[in-house]
Amino acid sequence: MRGGQACAACKHQRRRCWPGCALARHFPAERAAEFRSVHRLFGVSNLMRIHGAAPPHLRDHAVRAMVFEAEARRRDPVHGCLGLVRSLSARINAVAREIAAVRRQIDRHRTRDAFATGFPEEIGCSGALMKSIVVGSSEAAEPSLSSSPSTNYSMTFKPHCTVEDGVETRNYERYSEGSGTRR
Repeated sequence: MRGGQACAACKHQRRRCWPGCALARHFPAERAAEFRSVHRLFGVSNLMRIHGAAPPHLRDHAVRAMVFEAEARRRDPVHGCLGLVRSLSARINAVAREIAAVRRQIDRHRTRDAFATGFPEEIGCSGALMKSIVVGSSEAAEPSLSSSPSTNYSMTFKPHCTVEDGVETRNYERYSEGSGTRR
């Protein structure tokens, strides 16, 4: 009891709130609507049983969880917390799909920029990996790389790697297809 006013639980039961009331600190008089929601869903005896069974340091969390569940059930009587969990899960999945789409777009831009400058970062130092693009044809990876519609040649970037004192150095040489000449 605070300031001579009964807690919401004692007021609901029409009894006098005594100083050691277990629910007084969780349901003061101004939180009567929350108590009514919890009472409708759980009942006072179940509320007291759950509150008493919880370790003292977790009782606040237990009461807050019951209030949350009761309010969710009041807002959505059919689905309750499950409806909220499903809607949040759907939002998480939508955001994950959007992030994946943005990452793919970033990768496309990085690849396009890397080939445009002639120094693709994706090529490893193993020497086995090579990237080539066809510029000016319908098979081009990115149509914006085309310098003019009539050109149709490919560029291959071949990495030449050296490792000295644990530091890896990559040099890239551009070759036109078939000629083997350096550009």
